[in-house]
Amino acid sequence: MHEEEIISVTPELIQEILAPRLVASKKGDNGIVLIVGGSGIYHGAPLLSTLAALRSGVDLVYIAVPKRMS
Repeated sequence: MHEEEIISVTPELIQEILAPRLVASKKGDNGIVLIVGGSGIYHGAPLLSTLAALRSGVDLVYIAVPKRMS
């Protein structure tokens, strides 16, 4: 057996991994995401994924869900 290394994800680790945003960046320079999912009555998971993408630092998120069924 081999030993596994445990890595704690901390704000400091994230700052080391991710490049800082440029002050002059425009919409879309820091990422564009398209989320496709859900159904005619269930839109929760795609909406949560949209919020997660925005919180992660993506500039622009498009969401595609089916039209609500009557």
